[in-house]
Amino acid sequence: MFRCVAAAVLVLGLVGFRTADAMNLNEEEELEFLSDRVLMELTEVKKSEVSQAFSIVGKPAVESMVHTSGKFSAGSAVDGSPSSNIKHCSHTAYSANPWWRVDLGEDHCISKVRILNRGDCCSERLAGAVVRAGDSTTVTDNPTCGSPVTAAQAKPLGGTIQFDCSPALRARYISVDIPGRTVNLQLCEVTVEELPLHHCPVAVPRPFCIFGKPALQSSSHGSGQFPAENAVDGSPITHVAHCSHTVSNSRNPWWRVDLEEEQYVTKVTILNRGDCCSERLQGAQVRAGLSGIATQNAACGPPVTSSQAQPLGGTIEIDCDHPLRARYVSVDIPGTATLQLCEVFVDVLSSRSC
Repeated sequence: MFRCVAAAVLVLGLVGFRTADAMNLNEEEELEFLSDRVLMELTEVKKSEVSQAFSIVGKPAVESMVHTSGKFSAGSAVDGSPSSNIKHCSHTAYSANPWWRVDLGEDHCISKVRILNRGDCCSERLAGAVVRAGDSTTVTDNPTCGSPVTAAQAKPLGGTIQFDCSPALRARYISVDIPGRTVNLQLCEVTVEELPLHHCPVAVPRPFCIFGKPALQSSSHGSGQFPAENAVDGSPITHVAHCSHTVSNSRNPWWRVDLEEEQYVTKVTILNRGDCCSERLQGAQVRAGLSGIATQNAACGPPVTSSQAQPLGGTIEIDCDHPLRARYVSVDIPGTATLQLCEVFVDVLSSRSC
């Protein structure tokens, strides 16, 4: 919009006082001159709003496991070669969940990613591949760009597969991985398009409402009065009557809430018990991820320390080292312990507020 206004201002300015180039032209020629100048300006505006190629040739690239031959390094996928022969491609060893990643060096607003598939054989190996873009070096923590590669897309030898990031993704790293399969990942060339960076504003953490979300715990106190749901009931009261509470001294107790959708979790805050026994929360580990099994998800920050657990009714903030892609948020205490939570709060990168 600003650029369009600038173009209009240019018209008025040119009409108001003629430039040296137009000074000797007659009226008709002058109008044509002015029209050409405005058209040129508007063309530049349009270009700035359109996705454009961004060269990643020679950018640092790594892959999960180099092929046993020692050939076919990750850098072969960003060497600028249009050849789809394996000699010019990256190629991992045969392994579970193989991945490849390139470092752009700084944030870009990624709108499209294209992969040139292997052309001499075995193109079908790329089925199920997922493109991701984000700021985490852990590839699976970043948002996906487009949909996984289908069998039909992978079938043509030497085919080019396009991934449209909708919306565009702010990212320093672009990656390709094949989750859930044991296979070779081979990429003959990866190319990228971007938008101006202002199209991808920096995401700001904000509260995500988990009030009333489905919650479970490993066991419930024998009285039946302290269910898992008490930790997401919206109550700020720290008396045990308003808290969740597992069986006392149970083995590896845990609590989990289902966000019911994927989010990027940045912080989890726990309101500890206030009438007694707050020290029981020492050693508690917050986790966030896509698995319904709490201990299979990534840790968000370090375990709760003794000093954090000591204050009765204390508020404990746990910052994730980096945003974690998650549907489930959990708290567990390894070993024999009693887990009690009076309220749990979650911050995410983008969400509606409570």
